[in-house]
Amino acid sequence: LLLMIAVYKLMLLAFPVLVEADKVIASKRSVYFLIVGHLVACIFVPVRFYQRKLSLRAVFQNSFFHCLVCLGVFAVSIDQLFHAFAGRFYLLWGIVSTILLWILHLIYMQIVSVARRYGRNKIHTVIIGINDNALRLHSALCNDPSYYSYKFLGFIADDSSLLPGQTPCLCSIADAMEYLSSNKVHEVYCAIDPRQEPSLIVNLIRCCEDNFIDFFFVPAMEGYPKRTMTCLEQGGVNVFKLRDEPLENPVNSAIKRLFDILVSGVMLVCIYPFVWLFVAIGTSLTSPGPILFRQKRTGYKGHPFTMLKFRSMKVNDQANTLQATRDDARKTR
Repeated sequence: LLLMIAVYKLMLLAFPVLVEADKVIASKRSVYFLIVGHLVACIFVPVRFYQRKLSLRAVFQNSFFHCLVCLGVFAVSIDQLFHAFAGRFYLLWGIVSTILLWILHLIYMQIVSVARRYGRNKIHTVIIGINDNALRLHSALCNDPSYYSYKFLGFIADDSSLLPGQTPCLCSIADAMEYLSSNKVHEVYCAIDPRQEPSLIVNLIRCCEDNFIDFFFVPAMEGYPKRTMTCLEQGGVNVFKLRDEPLENPVNSAIKRLFDILVSGVMLVCIYPFVWLFVAIGTSLTSPGPILFRQKRTGYKGHPFTMLKFRSMKVNDQANTLQATRDDARKTR
């Protein structure tokens, strides 16, 4: 908020509002609308730059939408109450605020990263039970540099002989709740088969909730691909989805559709006629037949569509059944 107000004041000094009707933007009461816009942005677009796994793109995206919402509330409020709208001032203010907010968050993330490397702000982690995935998780927490913010305390298990090397065994599973209640633990990864100990799992979850500990279940999924999955609930059953479809997000779908229309429209009007001319002449001289090749392809959600492309092979009966190879005799020159 202080950054937004500082940029707002500096922009007023650098680009003073000259239109008489828009000078209300520079008044003191306009700061109140900026504060309201910031609060609205914090609600709808929280900037969680303190998270452990957060890319630079995600930080910039959050910063952009945060400034967009804040500036939007400010501009709409000024326009509706005072009928003033300084578009150029808003544009410059939004660009500068987004860049500075992004840089501020990157600096903060770097400070937090350095602190975690020196042992501060660590996530204290415990694994309960043993299976193959739990052992892989232990190896990642202890050896993978990307998990430097985690401090692995040890296993809670009944058979310590199954643990690798000098891995500490904190206590038996029967004493797990007592250990969690009396020690500083932030995350628990449970590898116990819930079919064998259903009541124990319920008690562990309740203990973690009472002590504000994040509980994670580590299922035995040997044979499945090692990749990020999404957990869903279908009919009261937890299922794992192999991947998320980006186009299921209506925003992504709208952006892609707009991009397709704009780019393809420009290509068809400005570039395609010249490409068509040269390719049509070359194809006609080297191989008799149509210029375009038509083929059925599978599109979004399995819907078939007819694809058009410049023909690069001689007309043949195996065009739709035989895959082309590097030295295929059907290729044109």
